[in-house]
Amino acid sequence: MAKQTTLGGSFSLYGKGLHTGLALTVTFNPANGEEMFSQRVEEGALAVRPIAPTKAGYTFGGWVIDGHSEEVWVFDGSVVMGDVCLVAKWVPITYTVKYYLNNSYNSDYNPLTFTIEDLPISISDPSKTNSVFWGWYTENLFENQITDITEIGNIELH
Repeated sequence: MAKQTTLGGSFSLYGKGLHTGLALTVTFNPANGEEMFSQRVEEGALAVRPIAPTKAGYTFGGWVIDGHSEEVWVFDGSVVMGDVCLVAKWVPITYTVKYYLNNSYNSDYNPLTFTIEDLPISISDPSKTNSVFWGWYTENLFENQITDITEIGNIELH
């Protein structure tokens, strides 16, 4: 709302978005296990963009109000008009699974992609007529056998 100031009764001046000098708090919740932090900002001013936090398996998607909004805070355009809590928005990274099947048929249950939110993932056996499957391995030397995907990252299964 615009402020009105009367000078000598003959005219009025209106101002919008004027700094009032009132100190407000912008709190940042990184939502990654780290401590929340804050900065003091004058009412009507812009908050300073902090260094982007990190979280394993996710990319940082910006800061959103109270974590409920999908609308990302715009640091070079959103003025602070009251105390506000900005929560980090996290977007899961999609990883790929490459299967070396040796002329067998992969199970429909085995994913081609996954995110950290899908873990752990049980891996099903492929099928091949008149063959015995000895298991999935993470390299072609057949030394590290796995039955589940439990870690993030692209993976090749032999």
